[in-house]
Amino acid sequence: MVKQARVVVAVKKENQELRVQLAQTQRLVSENEEMLLAMQLSSLEASSSDRSPVDIDHMSYEGLLALEEEIGSVPTGLSPQSLANLHYQEVCGQANSEVQKCSVCMEDLATEQAAVRLPLCGHVYHQPCVEQWLAVKNCCPVCRMVVS
Repeated sequence: MVKQARVVVAVKKENQELRVQLAQTQRLVSENEEMLLAMQLSSLEASSSDRSPVDIDHMSYEGLLALEEEIGSVPTGLSPQSLANLHYQEVCGQANSEVQKCSVCMEDLATEQAAVRLPLCGHVYHQPCVEQWLAVKNCCPVCRMVVS
């Protein structure tokens, strides 16, 4: 019995150490992402001061593609970790008679399907649809409110 208690204490201690290491790693990743974005911003500011402003409203499609290659893409979606930590409100069976549609896939939100409500704006989607959307864009598909 005493041996089992020691094992439990050792496992709990190791678990706590792993949690601390995970928190430190997450903080370092966040700091690295911030530093990378700051470096990209300063690089863009330095390069933009060397040339005249770009008028994207009057650029050709090919010009826009070239500009994208020059600037690079900036990820705007939620990270897998942020998606996993997002707190949805599960919606089971709509009480009203009005048929709602998922604005991502444009299918009806049937009562037997898993649907979720976004935390801030309250819009409802199929969970797989909104997770796919949020992996690309960090905002609500309807109102564009930032989801974090």
